[in-house]
Amino acid sequence: MILKVPKHIKLGPYIYQGIFSRHLKHDDGLVGALQLRTELLKLDPSASHTAQEVTFLHEGLHGVNNVMALGLDEDTVDRLAHGLLQFLQDNFGVQFDFGEWSEE
Repeated sequence: MILKVPKHIKLGPYIYQGIFSRHLKHDDGLVGALQLRTELLKLDPSASHTAQEVTFLHEGLHGVNNVMALGLDEDTVDRLAHGLLQFLQDNFGVQFDFGEWSEE
């Protein structure tokens, strides 16, 4: 099942614009970022599709964590993102389509 990811993602009261950004810190292994100040959810366009999918979920979980004040640490968010992606792919055949996103 192909899941089209819209270019605007609502997380609580915030509406993040999803964009591809080549300006992430590649040397630090950064593949994505969620920026509350600018309401941007950024993914590295040169990352593998699987890395983009798990990073999209990872950054989305950061947004949920922020809005709900869950207090999840980085490692927990990362493990949840990987587990959620595996659950969606293995049981429902979900693949994310970022075709509506543009590059900054």
